[in-house]
Amino acid sequence: MSVPHAARADRVAAVLAERELDALVVTELTNVRYLTGFTGTNGVCVVSADERLFFTDFRYTERAESEVEGFERAPAARELLADVVKRVSGRVGFEDAHLSVRAHARLEKLVADADGDAELVAAGSLVEGLREVKDETELAAMRAAAELADGIYEHIRESGLLGRTELEVATDLERVMRERGTEPAFPPIVAAAANGALPHATPADEQIPADTLVVVDLGCLLDGYCSDATRTFATGELSDRAHEVYDLVATAQRTALDVLRPGTTGKQADSVAR
Repeated sequence: MSVPHAARADRVAAVLAERELDALVVTELTNVRYLTGFTGTNGVCVVSADERLFFTDFRYTERAESEVEGFERAPAARELLADVVKRVSGRVGFEDAHLSVRAHARLEKLVADADGDAELVAAGSLVEGLREVKDETELAAMRAAAELADGIYEHIRESGLLGRTELEVATDLERVMRERGTEPAFPPIVAAAANGALPHATPADEQIPADTLVVVDLGCLLDGYCSDATRTFATGELSDRAHEVYDLVATAQRTALDVLRPGTTGKQADSVAR
């Protein structure tokens, strides 16, 4: 399934017209990838009514040639903003939600030194607002990442937990992720017994005991999209209290799922579960 980069840039241009902006300078790399397909670590793109420009340095020339779609690849030095400023004019939006104070000061100085008619305007999270509504390629990537996570959990179930260390299990599941063509979306959590009560436990080099609960939290990163799932396993017979707590959490989860629908906020679902 091809990624609709051109359509995404067109949506940005439509919002620019609504906000009376002549261009948007996109510096946040996740947004740059969303609009252009570029996966490197130094890239900026500019969207205006009639131009789509992409800037990167010499290290990523070949990558940009193979990844960037629908944008003119403009020549640039390693310090990209100086070259970006030369190509913009009028009311120019910038991503103030991501630009550091130092980078913003640098951008302002470059605009002033250019002696042109560019005026910097804070554009907030303009691209993120569009990204809130996923297109079919994004949904497909998210589903695939979730399916990969399901497969990792099945591997954990088949491999077992009893007698292995938390660290051993975490290392093993990262290895299996990479063998299956994905990367960890975040450092996985494997936390047995009392460690499971820690919100972001670090896997310890301690054996997982029998007759306890083990919390595993992992996610897979695929094509820039992440899954994130938590599962709780039992390593034998559980106490009545452990059963009670497990059932309570499961009921809260099902109750929250029942209210999820378009328009429901995360806060609303959370309040129902609590």
